Amino acid sequence: MKKLLLLIFLLKSLFIFSQINFSAEQVLANEKNTTTINSNSFTADLNNDGFKELIVNASDNTLVWYKNVNGNLLYEQKHTIDNTYSLRGISAADLNNDNLNDIITIDSYLDKVSWYKNLGNDKFSNETIIASIDNPQSVEIADLNKDGFNDIVVCSLNSDGVLYYLNKGNGTFEQGKKISSSGYGFEKVKILDLNNDGFLDILSKSWGDQIFLNKNTGTGTFEPPVYVGYTADYSSFDFLDINKDGYLDLIAFNSDKKLSYYLSQNGDNFDFPIVIDNEANNFVELCVKDMDNDGLADIVASKSSNLGWYKNNPDKSFTFQTVSNSTIQFLKNLIVDDLNKDSIPEIICLSTLKTQASDKEKLSLYTYNSSSSLYDETIIKTWLSAISSIRIGDLNNDGLNDIVTGFSIVAWNKNLGNGNFSSQYLLPTDVTSFLSSKIELADMNNDGWIDIIAVTQYKFEIYKNNGNETFTTVYSIPLLSFQDIEIADFNNDGKPDICFTNPYSTDNKFGIIKNRGNFNFEDITPINFSTYYFKPYKIKSGDIDKDGDIDIVVSSETSSIQVLKNDGQGNFSLDTELTEITADAIELADIDNDGYLDIIAADGYSYSPRGVCWIKNDKGVFDSNSTIRIVDNNQSLQTLACGDLNGDGKIEIVGASYEYFAPYDEKLIAYSFENGSFQKTIIHNLGDAVSLSRDVTIGDLNNDHKLDIATSYYMIGKASYFINTSTLSIEDVQNSGSNTVHVYPNPTSDKISWDSEINYDIIIYDQSGRTV
Repeated sequence: MKKLLLLIFLLKSLFIFSQINFSAEQVLANEKNTTTINSNSFTADLNNDGFKELIVNASDNTLVWYKNVNGNLLYEQKHTIDNTYSLRGISAADLNNDNLNDIITIDSYLDKVSWYKNLGNDKFSNETIIASIDNPQSVEIADLNKDGFNDIVVCSLNSDGVLYYLNKGNGTFEQGKKISSSGYGFEKVKILDLNNDGFLDILSKSWGDQIFLNKNTGTGTFEPPVYVGYTADYSSFDFLDINKDGYLDLIAFNSDKKLSYYLSQNGDNFDFPIVIDNEANNFVELCVKDMDNDGLADIVASKSSNLGWYKNNPDKSFTFQTVSNSTIQFLKNLIVDDLNKDSIPEIICLSTLKTQASDKEKLSLYTYNSSSSLYDETIIKTWLSAISSIRIGDLNNDGLNDIVTGFSIVAWNKNLGNGNFSSQYLLPTDVTSFLSSKIELADMNNDGWIDIIAVTQYKFEIYKNNGNETFTTVYSIPLLSFQDIEIADFNNDGKPDICFTNPYSTDNKFGIIKNRGNFNFEDITPINFSTYYFKPYKIKSGDIDKDGDIDIVVSSETSSIQVLKNDGQGNFSLDTELTEITADAIELADIDNDGYLDIIAADGYSYSPRGVCWIKNDKGVFDSNSTIRIVDNNQSLQTLACGDLNGDGKIEIVGASYEYFAPYDEKLIAYSFENGSFQKTIIHNLGDAVSLSRDVTIGDLNNDHKLDIATSYYMIGKASYFINTSTLSIEDVQNSGSNTVHVYPNPTSDKISWDSEINYDIIIYDQSGRTV
């Protein structure tokens, strides 16, 4: 008889077991939705909480938005609205007067203007096509005829020119009315009351860099276009009342590419340019906003590949203030808005960085730091390249395990509870990196906060956890190549040390960096191998012989597995060489619950004669007579993790594979040791996903006291997790004469009750299944 375990009564005839089950894959991060220089963005309050969200179209043709939670755009995972093709512009406004801002997009390839109705509760409708227009370039929304409904203005790069669409008020629009045309086409529109008559006029910039004005007649029509100014190639323009005469003046870049202003002539046209900055620059974007809350609107722009703003002084002069000293190119889609409601606007922009491999683009948020009087950069999204590793740990000590990923930039996703995670927070690593990172987690300075250890592009670095969800690079040394790192206290001084393998180096293929404390480290202590051509690959550490110090097991893809014994001071010598085993991945775990750590080894190629195997630890001894048991001789695994997945007190083996030969299967697998043999459970099967390399780690992600799985996919640049849905149950069986009962863990109650007076030995295991 089976029944749900609510309270455990230990009887002589009780047997506890569970099946291994996991949820469907939940994608944490991937290279989709990466911004490119052709991306567009817009800010608007989409849920009426007073904070403006960020809407972005991405390089994989998706329309996404980041919810603003108390000024934090990365608090939640991004929300996907639709798959699009080639969005050229985004805007947001309430089109149907339901007090919710809708999203409007223009597609320059499919030649359409689209509306996504805001349904509330962070949901949007499917696409409604409002109009067709040839190669639209820019869109603006405002109530042009004062009927209480927002209308739409769009410009076309081709023959359609500038058109406006009046809102009928019932979710439909009138046919577009053309108000301007040019042989060059148009690339930008703006809506504002230029002549102070109370009606919104339309200004447009042609592909020939001319600015035209269409005055609003006040009757829902517009006067013919009038040429009013000029701005340099590919650049934008804005308006600011420079001389305080009540009329908005034109801010643009003159023919010499110098930032200038053109004084308004009563809103009818503009005077000759007056230069603000004599230095010629490749300006592209500018925006007018009061940046220092002094009541004077300032000008935000790029200068010599740096982002900054020109402070508007009372004497009509301007002083340049630097926002970012980092070299940026092709700054585009500049947004200046107060996103955290501190009355000091933030700056969002797209830009390009030159890297060793190729140009790299990023979407950045710059926030003013009153303590330093500088701007802090938060990268919202950038191309992260492939991913080498993934780890689970509580980085902010809130009792919830977060996920850390080793892309080309080290990143982490905050656990929000209930299986929900934030967007990626990027660590202060080199954004121009293009090689993936190997990461480990440990409290390196014993301050109670988990730090991040990483081998990034040609560097070994440690990022100190500042205790406020930020990290600082405190240690960095050159390291041209690497394969694996392991963190443990090797010399018993209470401070975690670092062990690494570097098989492709001519020297220092394997070594230890001893921790002196407070992020001070000794030089590398090399460990040499006597075996000819032995190339150390993967490493694991643990107390093999139960003598109180940490030993090391090292694998090689082409040679053997070597067991190195620790003399207690962090000095190692070869104890055993298992010449019959080569391995891509190794792990240490007590498979048979005898109190000794065994070796689990796996080859990355399915044609290996052993595949996945278990090497039994004979009371601290591995030798040529050690028992080697085949777990699965028809399966390759590129990475391993071990833990009790189903609460039966026995360790399961978790691994991920990618087959380099037909049928190219890519699987996430668990092996459970039952009745003297291993049972295989396929958790996820991708087929041929071309990941090429995988990593896997386990930990409790939703505080249900069960071990969940997180995994990474190298070439497809994806990190995912699987929630453990296994449940314990009980079954009455015939009394075998044994009173031995294992309960691990007790998932539903803090009490264990006996119904009779029987002496029991109680053994307590930690989360990995080891005896405490």
